[in-house]
Amino acid sequence: MASELVSIGLRVVAEEAVATGPPWRRTIVVRGTTDLKTPAGDTMHANRYVMWARAVWGRCIEYEIYEDTQRTPALDEYLDAHDGLQSRD
Repeated sequence: MASELVSIGLRVVAEEAVATGPPWRRTIVVRGTTDLKTPAGDTMHANRYVMWARAVWGRCIEYEIYEDTQRTPALDEYLDAHDGLQSRD
């Protein structure tokens, strides 16, 4: 999935991360933003997210991502109209 995000030019920024619990039962929370710029440099998509994950000995066993799903359809339409690829600087 990460390679797909990079291939379309979506920038994912983790602004804050918190981990708690022992290594055999760790909870990880990440809060951040995503954005996508057009080739002209205009912001086409901007969103915030929270990822809640559980890890056991460093291996992610479960995660949920919360974001504003009302913004996703416009991003999908844009990517469909532009063959899903963006030029990256």
